[in-house]
Amino acid sequence: MLKRLTLIYFFLVASFIQMWACSCFPVAESFCETVVEDNSLDLVVKAVKTADVYYGMEVEIVEVLLGEETRTNITVWGDNGALCRVFTEDFEIGEALYLALHTTDFGGNLIPNFNYPLDLEQEGDYVLSVCGKYFEYETTSDPASSISVDDDCGMLSTDTEDAVFEQVNIYPNPVTDRLNITTVNPLETIKVFDAMGSLIKEQTATVGTHTLDLSDLKNGVYFVILSDGKKEEARKIVVQK
Repeated sequence: MLKRLTLIYFFLVASFIQMWACSCFPVAESFCETVVEDNSLDLVVKAVKTADVYYGMEVEIVEVLLGEETRTNITVWGDNGALCRVFTEDFEIGEALYLALHTTDFGGNLIPNFNYPLDLEQEGDYVLSVCGKYFEYETTSDPASSISVDDDCGMLSTDTEDAVFEQVNIYPNPVTDRLNITTVNPLETIKVFDAMGSLIKEQTATVGTHTLDLSDLKNGVYFVILSDGKKEEARKIVVQK
């Protein structure tokens, strides 16, 4: 009797999964088309992936372009193998991303993959759907450059203040011991984070050239967060000795 009930349960779950998985197809071929067409988006951000977490990822927000989010680090859930979402493990740790997000629908808790713990998705988390193109990779191969994507999506709240960061030069990259940061416009702080999002160094800044001693850091990917007191921008650097 128990075996029969178990089989019935898994048959119903499998049927529901199939129905769920087939109910969503890409409706836009570009990120901006998705942002413009989807009026249910809760958040659009520039972010950097800092860690994998089960079938999701942790990201550090560089800039909020649409919606409201006061936290710097958020959890974004992808596909657990049974949902209609993007597989977040396709993104590399340290990769600059441009993300359009929905608050979690708890799909991974409702249709679980039993290879993962149950009830992973919590209030305040976000999800990536694939009913459209909800993500964009960094569009430049230069590891020292800022996140660079097309902001002209019609409804994104961007402005010209990014010019402050366009005149910041960070070199050398890769770096062995000392990193130089030259800026024409006033900055307030320079912070260095590791790939897990932990603050490594912090220094006040103004105009001119600033030198950071990174000789005590291990080889790997790090992020330099530039702040002018109003906005922040992330630059990816590589320590290689």
